[in-house]
Amino acid sequence: MRRGRRIAVALAAPLLAAHAAEGAPDGAALFVQNCVMCHQADGTGAAGVAPSLMGEHWAKLGADRGYLPTIMLNGLYGPIKLAGGQVFSGNMPGLAQTLDDASVAAVANHVRKLQGVDNGPAYGADDIKAVRMLPGSPTLSRQKRSQLVGG
Repeated sequence: MRRGRRIAVALAAPLLAAHAAEGAPDGAALFVQNCVMCHQADGTGAAGVAPSLMGEHWAKLGADRGYLPTIMLNGLYGPIKLAGGQVFSGNMPGLAQTLDDASVAAVANHVRKLQGVDNGPAYGADDIKAVRMLPGSPTLSRQKRSQLVGG
């Protein structure tokens, strides 16, 4: 009887893994639903409204693994000035009330793919949950950004 169970489990494991992958949130689709209107499908941003999700400033921002989830969960308001003098005045709403931890992780991983950088392991729901548990607000997001890139 035990051997039969082991064989059944061994045969079912690949099917269960495939089913779990099918149930995983689609970061690209969630990015389209929640982010494209300002950041564009390729992450290049919109002049005066939303900065690019790539470039020199993201090299600094991405060095802090908690930055991207912090901004995604809590939002960011007020002007953003990049080193080249570009100014953006859009307001990014936080997604904490809209997306669960696995979905935020999927979007964050999609953004990292757009950036073409490898800043360590992929985000998981536990990473997002840890950030969600911290105090957060658009003001705290701005402070975190200022600490990483200045101004």
